[in-house]
Amino acid sequence: MTLDGAELAPGDAVGPGLAPGEHALVVTATDVLGNSSTHEVVFTSLGIPDVPTGLTPATGTTGIEGAVELGARVAVPGGGDVTATFSRAEIAAPVLAAQGETAAVPSGTLHVEGEQPAAVDALVPGDDATLDSAASRDVAYQRFEIPADGDASGQVVRWDGVVDPQRLATLHVWDGSAWEPLASARGAVEGATELSAVLGDEHAHDGTVHVLVTGTDPFADDIGAGGSREETDFAPGEAYDFSLVHLTDTQYLSEGAVEQETPEERAVWAKAYTDVAQWVVDNAEDRRIAYMAHTGDVNENYTRVPADDAMAAQIRGEYEFSSAAQQIVDDAGIPNGVLAGNHDNLTGQDNGAGALFNEFYGPSRYEALSAGWEDASYGGPWREGDNQNHYDLFTAGGLDFVAVYLSYGVTDEEAAWADGVLEQFADRNAIVLTHDYLVPSPNPDGRGSEISTPDGRLVHAKVVEPNENVFLVLAGHRHGVGINVRQDVGTQGSGVVELLADYQSTRSRPRRRA
Repeated sequence: MTLDGAELAPGDAVGPGLAPGEHALVVTATDVLGNSSTHEVVFTSLGIPDVPTGLTPATGTTGIEGAVELGARVAVPGGGDVTATFSRAEIAAPVLAAQGETAAVPSGTLHVEGEQPAAVDALVPGDDATLDSAASRDVAYQRFEIPADGDASGQVVRWDGVVDPQRLATLHVWDGSAWEPLASARGAVEGATELSAVLGDEHAHDGTVHVLVTGTDPFADDIGAGGSREETDFAPGEAYDFSLVHLTDTQYLSEGAVEQETPEERAVWAKAYTDVAQWVVDNAEDRRIAYMAHTGDVNENYTRVPADDAMAAQIRGEYEFSSAAQQIVDDAGIPNGVLAGNHDNLTGQDNGAGALFNEFYGPSRYEALSAGWEDASYGGPWREGDNQNHYDLFTAGGLDFVAVYLSYGVTDEEAAWADGVLEQFADRNAIVLTHDYLVPSPNPDGRGSEISTPDGRLVHAKVVEPNENVFLVLAGHRHGVGINVRQDVGTQGSGVVELLADYQSTRSRPRRRA
């Protein structure tokens, strides 16, 4: 990037010191495939005053007695008059301070449960004293009450302190009903981290501005375990930027839709699957669904070569049914992908372009669908004609993603292919989808799930660990639940969420009707 031939870096200010006349901003970008593009913007500007120098008194000067003379030197390219404005402000220090630690960032209560009073003496500006908070694995916080004279609109609140570079400091101000986050920054490697924000009318209450500064792990294990119906219901769409749908192990539904003796019985099993697909379509807009993934065992009976024509017909029937059920999502234009589980590919033995999986879920299906997707595209198969391993690209919430699929029976060669895709798209947030990755957790909260053998250990070691952009792994196969939030995977600061969600063996007790 250049301005009038001079190099610019992203984030550089353009303006101060700019000479009057015509200027050219040239931006050249190269994507991961090596394609290059250049765009030139020509504009005309008046001379823009340079950044003031020679400030008197110097910034940060304190303790001046009597009258103070203010001065600044400003250069104007091309000459001309300059109007300088000097402002006067009062510095208000907190009159009350409290601090502590909590399991989650406070939201709807002004006073934080368990907070302890803290001395305000260390908060006097310019004395170099600090108010130290205790180290904590949870959310550390400091809360302040600052007097506000009249209207708070336009006033600035500022906090600085030393924060662990692995943590995120956030400045919140009470708006009358909730803590509103106004500024945040990761801890500085050296020196202090500074947070500041401009206040509005809503931030002063009875002559006081309430400020809360929190220190959090930006990759914290704050996934709730659930419990009551209210806790396990989906959050409303306005509570998040986008959502992903994960399906896995629908095999019993596909089997029942084909093998049951009567049409009425088959219809019950079929409806259970198609209702799920239709729910995704019906809720795509309200739930902001950006992408859907199925991690295999779409069908039930293709674990061995069929012994007779009846079983061969059953297997093909399951594929035909599951394909039609998935097409409900396809027809709605929702970007999605499917991989093969052990019940879909002869336990990892039916591979290549001629595999039965590719007859129903092959590359041609997703190449055609991709043309109608918004903000998403089918990346391609790992080998020509074989979609059991493939990748997709999509964008949601202003973020770019790559979704890499590895079907059951992962080999070193397939893992190397996936590693190459993730390296190629290292600038995208990466999701790894595979069939067998975690062993169900023995714990009520789903934590402490072990990596499975052999697929899970291979994928973890050769695909997840080497690639810092991997933040999520989704899997099925084993009946149960596993939730891992791993820190420092492969490299320091690289966090990964691993989820196993396979409920096909869960038994529910129908409610009795009066």
